[in-house]
Amino acid sequence: MPEFELDGRSALVTGGSTGIGRATVLALADAGACVTVADVNERDAASVVEDVRRGGGEAQFVRTDVSVPAQVEAAVAAATRAFGGVDCAVNAAAVTLKNVRVPTAEVDIELFDRIIAVDLRGTFLSMKYELRQMAQQGRGSVVNISSGSGLVATKFNPSYIAAKHGVIGLAKAAAMDYAGTGIRVNVVVPGVTRTPMIADIPADYLANVEAGIPLQRVAEPHEIANAIVWLCSPLSSYATGSTLVVDGGYTAQ
Repeated sequence: MPEFELDGRSALVTGGSTGIGRATVLALADAGACVTVADVNERDAASVVEDVRRGGGEAQFVRTDVSVPAQVEAAVAAATRAFGGVDCAVNAAAVTLKNVRVPTAEVDIELFDRIIAVDLRGTFLSMKYELRQMAQQGRGSVVNISSGSGLVATKFNPSYIAAKHGVIGLAKAAAMDYAGTGIRVNVVVPGVTRTPMIADIPADYLANVEAGIPLQRVAEPHEIANAIVWLCSPLSSYATGSTLVVDGGYTAQ
C-alpha cells in the first residue's frame, strides 16, 4: 500500500460496519488514522472496531442513523472529542431495497422516501455537520460514496438511481462552496463489489455480470477502499469536485 500519510488524523466513516464501509475503516486505520464508525449496525460495527484495535489502531463506534440530524451531529462531536476533529469523512451509509424493482409510476411512495432519507438526505446531513467542523478547523476531506447508478440508469430502480445521482451533485456543490478554504469534497463511484449486498445473487447471474465488466470480475472491497483513502490523504491535494470511477471499466464502454 502507498504511504497515505494519515498518522494521527481523525476519520469518520458512516456505514462503516460492513462492505465497502468496513474495508474503508480498516484501510484508514492501516494508514494511521483514528476512526469513528457511525452506523446503526451495532454488532458488525463493534467487530470492525475490535479488528482495528487488535491491529494496534484506534477506533470507536457511535450508533448513528444518518437520517436523524441529531444523531449525525452527535457522531461528528464524538469524533472531535475523541480524536481532536474530523480530518476526513467518508459517507458510505446507504440502503437498497432488494426485490423491489418496478417502473417509476409504480414506485411505492414510502419506499421512495426511505431510500432518499438514508442515501441522499443522510449524505446531506452527514456533510452538513462534517463540513461545519472542518470549516472551524480550516481543513478536511469529504468523500461521498455513490454508485454506477449515480452515472447511468437501468430499468426499474428509480429511487436508488435518483439518490445516487444526488450524492454526486451534493459533492460537486460543496466542493465549489468550500474551494480555497482547505476543504476538499470528492466522490468515489464503485462498480459491483463483493459485499453482503450481492451475497444473494445467484452464481450464474453474477457470472453474467462479470462477463459484462471489461476486467472480467467484480471488485473486492479493499480495492474501493484504497481509492477512498487516497482521496482522504494529502496525496490527492489537488482533487476536489471529482468523481473517481472504480468499476473495472464498466461505464467506459
